[in-house]
Amino acid sequence: MASIHIFRHGETIWNTEHRAQGSKDSPLTDNGKAQAIHARFHIAQIPFDAAYSSNSGRAMDTLDILLNGMPAQKFTLSELGEMDMGCWEGMTFDEIACQYGEQYKQFRLNPEDYKSVGGESFEDLKLRVNRVIRHLLDKHSGQQVLVVTHGMFLRTLQVIAKKAEISELWNLSPINNLSYFVLSEHNGSFQLEKR
Repeated sequence: MASIHIFRHGETIWNTEHRAQGSKDSPLTDNGKAQAIHARFHIAQIPFDAAYSSNSGRAMDTLDILLNGMPAQKFTLSELGEMDMGCWEGMTFDEIACQYGEQYKQFRLNPEDYKSVGGESFEDLKLRVNRVIRHLLDKHSGQQVLVVTHGMFLRTLQVIAKKAEISELWNLSPINNLSYFVLSEHNGSFQLEKR
């Protein structure tokens, strides 16, 4: 059985500006780099067989800091990327609320009904998350794997693991920068433990 150690990336400039990042990128802040340095002490003794990140700079940079020279083979997978937020990307959440009020209300209050302008719905994201996690579990059976991904990806993974509805997405454990989870599979179901 594979154990997948999953982190959210470190704090970015756009995180501090309360901007929607999605598939766009923003560099790690000094604090974000320090968060990753601190987090690597939790995994320093784990002999990882492979390490993955999304193809965004913030995730790749976080992965490099976490690995700190560990010999694990590194890969990037676009499927580990953040939810594509379409035309919202780069906007502050205040700007989004002003310009896309009804959509933003759905995003926050009724995520199961949210329809993105040019991006992904939560249902789209749920299918992608399920597909890539199943791929990693199958590919790395019996191995230890490190993954760096994104906040909405991890929220959606919680929905899948808890067999919850998308409507419950915002009621699950908060996802902060460098939030850390361990995922495994038991009897065909994902088991997700927050560390």
